[in-house]
Amino acid sequence: MSKKAKIVLIVSVSLLAAVAATIAAIITVPLVKEAFELWNMDRAYKANWGFKLVKGTKPLYEAPRESSFFGDGVRYSVFDISGVDDAKIAYSLKHGSDGEFERDVASLMSRRADENGGDVDALYALHFPDEYDYRKTVDGDDTLYIVAFGGRLYIIEDFM
Repeated sequence: MSKKAKIVLIVSVSLLAAVAATIAAIITVPLVKEAFELWNMDRAYKANWGFKLVKGTKPLYEAPRESSFFGDGVRYSVFDISGVDDAKIAYSLKHGSDGEFERDVASLMSRRADENGGDVDALYALHFPDEYDYRKTVDGDDTLYIVAFGGRLYIIEDFM
């Protein structure tokens, strides 16, 4: 094999490897990013509230908010739980409806919009149906609201 043929072969193999690496990165980077985001949220929920997201839960939306030095404010996240067998049991949720709970969430979301810069994307806004699964947990000055229905899990955290 001539020197020129060896160079062409080496360049061709190198280009093919670069293309393959690029395609692999395009496929895997979004998957890794989603897994890392879920892992990071999972760590926060475990540290703050003592629970982990159930396997099969997929992040759909996290409302943007202004950063706070102390981490206070309202966090709003929506997850797809259509692949989760029984979220009600996993998250210790009650079933029914609760007007006071709904008013508390509405007030909190209003405060969130005023303090953190805007409304939640309409596609992911929480509109209570007649019945839903829910939970409220108070830990000192902080409060957690969880709502589940229609294959979605809404988590609203209020840090004071």
